[in-house]
Amino acid sequence: MPSGPGLAEERTAFAWRRTALSVAVGSLLCLRVLPPQLGPAGWVLAVLGLCWSADLAWIGWRRQRDLTGAGQPDVAPPLAGADVVRTAVVTLVVGVVALVAAVLIAGRTLSP
Repeated sequence: MPSGPGLAEERTAFAWRRTALSVAVGSLLCLRVLPPQLGPAGWVLAVLGLCWSADLAWIGWRRQRDLTGAGQPDVAPPLAGADVVRTAVVTLVVGVVALVAAVLIAGRTLSP
């Protein structure tokens, strides 16, 4: 992989976009799977996932804009701590909700 001034920061901006796309695809899959299993809660979870993917895409877009507008390709603008904390908290909440949803779905399919 090539290296040079500013490339690491550009890869970081692309990683935010890639993560946003992954979350959006996962949320769209949840639209197909969760509503029949969880009812309205499945719709809510999938829509919240799409909102989260929009937030991640916004962070990536803003980072790319700040990077290209900095004028110095080897100096990246600092990543806002609020973005990192918000993403970490949402990731933790999504993980816990996914675990609870999996247990509820498994309980429904295993019970007689």
